[in-house]
Amino acid sequence: MEHKQFFSILQERLGKDKKGVDALYSGLLQIIKERSVSMDSVSVQGFGTFEPRKKIERITVNPATGKRMLIPPRIVPTLDEPGAVFILDNSKNNNKMRINEMFFWYLDALLTSDCNSTLGNVDDAEIGQLLSTPGVSIISKLGKDKSDMQNLLSTFHNNIYAPLEEDKVIKYIGLINSGMGKGIRIEDIYEEVGTPLDTYIGYEADSTLCVLSGLSLPYTKMDEIREKIDASKDTIKRNITAQNNSRLTNNLGFFDEVSEKPKEKKKSNRDMLF
Repeated sequence: MEHKQFFSILQERLGKDKKGVDALYSGLLQIIKERSVSMDSVSVQGFGTFEPRKKIERITVNPATGKRMLIPPRIVPTLDEPGAVFILDNSKNNNKMRINEMFFWYLDALLTSDCNSTLGNVDDAEIGQLLSTPGVSIISKLGKDKSDMQNLLSTFHNNIYAPLEEDKVIKYIGLINSGMGKGIRIEDIYEEVGTPLDTYIGYEADSTLCVLSGLSLPYTKMDEIREKIDASKDTIKRNITAQNNSRLTNNLGFFDEVSEKPKEKKKSNRDMLF
């Protein structure tokens, strides 16, 4: 996306004219530059973190004149994008701790995978690429006795994560096969979730692990949650109002009417006489 197109979309989204968008953009850049001088980072939630980086002086050659030039040292703000995001769906299991435990097992299995095959391996750099790629990710795990195509495809949908979008947007796939990976075709995975930029494949591991990285956010699930919240707004508001407005305007004398009145002492003949 070019600079002009970006500004045009931003202007439309914010409902501001070009001057207003320019002012916001310039203000953001000024803050980032000022903080960079102090070697402070600037974090923007849901976007990334601008980290100051020191660039040492260097010599370069002007391509037009062929002259050598000295570039002085400087501080440059760089954007560190957030890496992989794993969105766990608490509705998948009544035991919320069980969901967390299962995710820990999957992640631990990926990080401690020790496949060492002459047919191919998924090395640390490739695992780092899978986990540092921005977007939604999921990790699937199957034992040797269940490592077949049908079970693997099922783990993409019957799992602990939020449902995948059906747009087939994906950046990377990591597949570590148990044994020789018989019965698992990477083409079938592409057909199910989309064709990635690159695929990392390993063999002869203790279990089958599959990582889908750089997926779209679960917009469909998010819309469902938003609709439920909108449908419950009146109920939520009524409950909050009922809690705040006390109907007990009178004293809490619940037993005033039912409490026994003191009995009058029966008058004797003497009392009546006097």
